[in-house]
Amino acid sequence: MKDAILYIHGKGGCAAECRHYNSLFPDHAVIGLDYQTFTPW
Repeated sequence: MKDAILYIHGKGGCAAECRHYNSLFPDHAVIGLDYQTFTPW
C-alpha cells in the first residue's frame, strides 16, 4: 500500500485539483477532500 497525501482545496476550489499533485508525488496516493463550509475557521 502506498503512503497517502491528503489534499484539502482552498476557497472556491474542488477535490479534483489533487490530480495536479499526482505527478509531483508519484510514490504516494494523493486523495482530494471536498471541504465545504461558509466560514474560514
